[in-house]
Amino acid sequence: MPVNERSSSMVEEWDEVKHIASDVRTTCSACGNRLSSPLLDLPDLPLTEMYSAQQVHEKIGFVDQAFHFCTVCGHGLLAHVLDPQVVYGSQYTFRSSTSHTAIKALDMFNTFICRVVRDRTFDIVVEIGCSDLNLLKKLRGRASRLIGIDPIFAHESYPDTDFTLIGDLVEHVNVHDITEGTDCLVVSSHTLEHLSDPRALIEKLLHETSDNTIFCFQFPGLEYLVADWRFDQIFHQHLNYFSLRSLTHMLENLGGELIGYDVNPHHWGTLLVAFKKRSHTKNEPRFRASSFQKLQEEEILKNYSGFRLTMDSVSTRLTSFRDSKRVGYGASLMLPILSYYLQNDLSCLDCIMDDDPQKDGQFYVNLPVPIQHSSHVASLEDTVCLLTSVASRANVRPMMKKLFDRHVREVIVPLSSV
Repeated sequence: MPVNERSSSMVEEWDEVKHIASDVRTTCSACGNRLSSPLLDLPDLPLTEMYSAQQVHEKIGFVDQAFHFCTVCGHGLLAHVLDPQVVYGSQYTFRSSTSHTAIKALDMFNTFICRVVRDRTFDIVVEIGCSDLNLLKKLRGRASRLIGIDPIFAHESYPDTDFTLIGDLVEHVNVHDITEGTDCLVVSSHTLEHLSDPRALIEKLLHETSDNTIFCFQFPGLEYLVADWRFDQIFHQHLNYFSLRSLTHMLENLGGELIGYDVNPHHWGTLLVAFKKRSHTKNEPRFRASSFQKLQEEEILKNYSGFRLTMDSVSTRLTSFRDSKRVGYGASLMLPILSYYLQNDLSCLDCIMDDDPQKDGQFYVNLPVPIQHSSHVASLEDTVCLLTSVASRANVRPMMKKLFDRHVREVIVPLSSV
């Protein structure tokens, strides 16, 4: 949206954000067990992925949140489900085609899919949450019919006759009718974590597809979030944090079985999983929930404490450079969450540099610092730079090289490891 159009509609857009509604979960979204008290309280957690054409001076975009850990199946989930009409409204920014790291992650996911299905072809390939069709394009040749399901196609068209596009939520689609009981490959990238009831979706898919259907999904994994101290990857849009144990536990209860998995440690600690309906033979499944060690509450709390100490140290270091020019590098969609854990609104920074010209002159809804194109910052030789785009480790290393090439004085990296 052009800046002037966005400015004129800003009051109406952000009024919705100020009064966002939410539902409270009382049961685990993977196994249905009743939840006890939250493991982590996250008061006033900021919304992410929302930019503004001008600075918003009111305090908006902060909503109380909490994180549960299910001791029965080892699943992580958020307590509060915010109104998706607001969270994914017109101000929602993310599209995979605009993210270099997301595209690389799709390449790895496609490689995983090919490894699972080998040279097998299908009658139909279905992608759930197909967004801009990057993954479905990679699967051309796997089937004679390619179907994409995503609500964005209720409002957007795509000029490609190879695809059948369904503009709706998959929960509203009769998958049996569109697959017609044929051999089918169902894929989904970074969708399951966004659903309020992922268990219901998996149950629906297993019920409405043929026995020969193969499912390949990817989503952020809880084990790597905890092990890498990446609690800044907990935010409102990600409602579910599957572990291998909680996923397998859910599949077993729904009549499915895990048949393969992998991990992408450089992009959200993503789990890549393949599953199918459970075979009626007497052979034991290759993987059982008991095959995977269950995370313990004590481990999560210990690592969370270490993460908070890291954030405190980074914030102290940043504020110590009072007599130096300070800038951020990378107008990340997730920056408000980093600011939250730093307990620093980043007003000490002159600007957030970013290489995307479309972000030049923009602001975050809930941060006071402006975004400037990198070319507008003439020299970094006397500048202290805070890396502000660290949601994916794959971003960090090339960003550091760019800063060193510009002879930056000092770089502060808000991570425990890179």
